[in-house]
Amino acid sequence: MTSFPTQARVVVIGGGIMGCSTAYHLAKLGWKDVVLLEQGRLSGGTTWHAAGLVGQLRSYQNLTRLIRYSTELYSKLEAETGLATGWKQCGSLSVARTEERMVLLRRSAAMANAQGVDCEALTPQQAGEKYPIMRTDDLVGAVWLPGDGKANPADITQALARGDRCYGIFDRDRLASYGWYSRLETAVTVGLNVYFGPEWVYMYKGFTRLEYRGRRLYAAAMANALKECAKEGRRGLVCFVEANNFNALKSCYRMGYVKADTMVAVKIRGRYLVQGGHGCVPLGLGLRPVEPFAPATRH
Repeated sequence: MTSFPTQARVVVIGGGIMGCSTAYHLAKLGWKDVVLLEQGRLSGGTTWHAAGLVGQLRSYQNLTRLIRYSTELYSKLEAETGLATGWKQCGSLSVARTEERMVLLRRSAAMANAQGVDCEALTPQQAGEKYPIMRTDDLVGAVWLPGDGKANPADITQALARGDRCYGIFDRDRLASYGWYSRLETAVTVGLNVYFGPEWVYMYKGFTRLEYRGRRLYAAAMANALKECAKEGRRGLVCFVEANNFNALKSCYRMGYVKADTMVAVKIRGRYLVQGGHGCVPLGLGLRPVEPFAPATRH
């Protein structure tokens, strides 16, 4: 885009890992009018010299769930964006030199296990076997988390900034029409994700300004996206549209989409139940109920 935006629904200040992650997840939730401002380079502040250790053991339930989600995200971000993140799942040890510290670790480990995080209490001897160069004669015990790891914070920032891809059509310096495309499982609403096979790209957002409608610009943007998908070895695009969104349905049919099947999602006591969609199985396409902060997984 050659002109600087004068307004946006959300403006994120700071292009470090926190700012880029905020913009990335807002985009995943469907907030597309998002602008991120950085006075220098992305990750040029405190992010670049962070240690990059990713440990899931936390004293609070929500933090454990959040870090668990982060480990899942970092392990798949390179496949989504094509940018290396330096992620390495090497596991981690938390050690205790006093009984009081060991009690705290056991409590945190029990909480982590309740959240589905693989966590194991070790004796000093077992901890030494995991990390042979460590002194163990003054230890009471330790906790081992095989799912922990390390990553390069600056690389993750660049990958988050790239995130999903947008293909648009410009009229000089004005964005006339655009579409957003994802290569990973994406939220369609809070508590419900759409997933699809790795040979497809998911188109989930598009818009054409009122004064440009009727010129099929959106189809031109989609054609550009298809060319890029073909270069990556993808077979094509998939899309999920609500049955009562008649305008979106008509647009999909005009652009050449073929209906695969119908799925029904019913929300009961705050959680979705999904029925149908057998015709979507060959595409690996379906809807998955999820909990807040739950990591996306593929079928």
